[in-house]
Amino acid sequence: MSSPRELPSVEKFLATPALVKLLQEHGSEFVKLAAREALEGYRRRLLAGEEVELEGLPGAVEALLQPSQRRVFNLTGTVLHTNLGRAPLGSLLTSVSERLRGYSALEFDLQNGKRGRRGAGVERLLRWATGAPAALLVNNCAAAMILLLTALAKDREVIVSRGELVEIGGGFRIPDILALSGARLVEVGTTNRTRIADYERALTEDTGLLLTTHRSNFEILGFTESPGLDELLALGQKHGLPVVYDLGSGMLTPVVEGEPSVGEATRFDLTAFSGDKLLGGPQCGVIVGREELVEACRKHPLYRALRCDKLTLALLEETLRRHLGGSEPVPALELLTRDASSLKERAERLLEQIERSLPSELSARVVATVAQVGGGSSPGKGIPSFALEFTPRDPASLLGLQQRLRQAPTPIIGRLEKGSCYLDLRTLPPADDEELLEGLKRVFT
Repeated sequence: MSSPRELPSVEKFLATPALVKLLQEHGSEFVKLAAREALEGYRRRLLAGEEVELEGLPGAVEALLQPSQRRVFNLTGTVLHTNLGRAPLGSLLTSVSERLRGYSALEFDLQNGKRGRRGAGVERLLRWATGAPAALLVNNCAAAMILLLTALAKDREVIVSRGELVEIGGGFRIPDILALSGARLVEVGTTNRTRIADYERALTEDTGLLLTTHRSNFEILGFTESPGLDELLALGQKHGLPVVYDLGSGMLTPVVEGEPSVGEATRFDLTAFSGDKLLGGPQCGVIVGREELVEACRKHPLYRALRCDKLTLALLEETLRRHLGGSEPVPALELLTRDASSLKERAERLLEQIERSLPSELSARVVATVAQVGGGSSPGKGIPSFALEFTPRDPASLLGLQQRLRQAPTPIIGRLEKGSCYLDLRTLPPADDEELLEGLKRVFT
């Protein structure tokens, strides 16, 4: 098909057998809206000079009718995969579902029958888990930084080392967050070397705070220097200035060697970190530290726009309870710490059961791989793992294989590398092995 004139009308399209079936399953109004959007998409492609096949239209409609938040098998080898939802919630969801099935005591004090403070229980667990005097929860770590910078340093100067002016995923940069908060950035030192004297020389009567940032998604190696924690804290105390740490990854239980932990970071006046990275919970941002500084953030009008809902609060509470000694593990941390030998055994068992279903033009074997933490944590460091490696005889068919895997009943997301498709077992819970096996058999037969 090469012209928009060849496209059917909405009414004619809805009368085709494939669409009649969808109408019976999903209802007329829902399918009609999806059909209009699919036809409009094809029209735009045709006007752009693209050739399209009319036979693909029903599939385009069906895709639009599917929930966007679909469960997938993450077999990329990246545990905290940002595009696939970072930390998997798994049994955390089942644990909180009964608590949230009806109404919940979100802002209600069951002891006195009066209005309570949202998040008070989670903040208590954060204090227990980190040892910090006070805690506050918002909807992500960028929001935590915007809130604390606005509350504590609006119209004032914030001193940051040039080597820590990082960019996180999605193009968000520390200088942009500072500008949005109304604080004025003062860069000190150089990309690779910053000394405490650089901070001290930059101090003025307009300085609001000292900011240090964990370089979580890159490394600077070689001729480098950074001031120590004791030096920064002593400088802040000497001049009566808060020292703030943008920690980012939020590791509470030590699971990744070399990554700074939340416990170490609570020596700062304020520390901000994420809930859905190495903490293993839902997306949220945590601020812990000195009580008067945390309360200044809580009382700022911006906090109301950034506070969390009941689902996030319940999920983070369950995550923290498990960190503090619950009987069940945190799903993401369980994936990160699983022994590589068990992954090899699972991969070999899966290969043995799938070999008969493989087409002749596709070979498969079990290989050792290096998985990644992900989520901007531990750059340059990997985790030993094992994967199923599928190699097509014709390299040109590799993208087609990847597409067929994505079209499995539960989409299978692997990674392509050096002419092969890898399905890495580091990121798959053992309970999903049988369902993955059935999905692979349907793809290959």
